[in-house]
This record gives sequence, C-alpha cells and structure tokens, in this order.
Amino acid sequence: MKKTDFFKYSAILLILAGSYSCQKGEDAELQWENGIIKYISGPDTCDDYIIFIEQEKSDYMLYYKPNTMPQKFKVDDLHVKVKFSISEKKHNCGFGGYVPIINIIKIQKQ
Repeated sequence: MKKTDFFKYSAILLILAGSYSCQKGEDAELQWENGIIKYISGPDTCDDYIIFIEQEKSDYMLYYKPNTMPQKFKVDDLHVKVKFSISEKKHNCGFGGYVPIINIIKIQKQ
C-alpha cells in the first residue's frame, strides 16, 4: 500500500467515525445529575416546580425551571436523577430573580 493511500483511507475512517459520534446525539454527552424537585409558591411570581441540582464537593445547589416535566414528577421534595440541557430562556421567579429554563432529556425517581 502506498503512503498516500494510507493517509487517504485514514482520513476517510476519521470522517466516518466523527459523523457516527455526532449521530449519537446530545444524550450521550450529558451526565446524570442528582436533584430535588420543589414547588415554589406565591407571593412570588415563580409559582411553579423548580429542580434543585446538587453540586459535587459543595454545600450549595443550582436551581432551574423545567420547560416541561411529566406530571408524575410534579411532587414537592421528590428526589430525582435528571439529564438536561440549559436553554437560553429564563423564568422570572420574582424575589428569587431569573431562573434558567432547562429542557429535560431524561428523568427518573431515585
């Protein structure tokens, strides 16, 4: 095999491998996160379910508003594992400020 053929076939294999990995989708890149679902009621304007995500090696949590969430997960203090992507949109939670909105990819009870 010529040296130029070797490089040509190597380049083709790299392109095919790259396109295959892109086809797996964003789900393969996302990690499971531990969270707690809380209902945040008025007098604030939040008035919705928020997911608090635990942070490794930290005492604080990040919180997000799901864009949509199955009804069976709308339970106050429910512990879940969730895969999600963060959208560019934010939800107004009144005194709590603006909360990033997430798109849930997968969610399960713990």
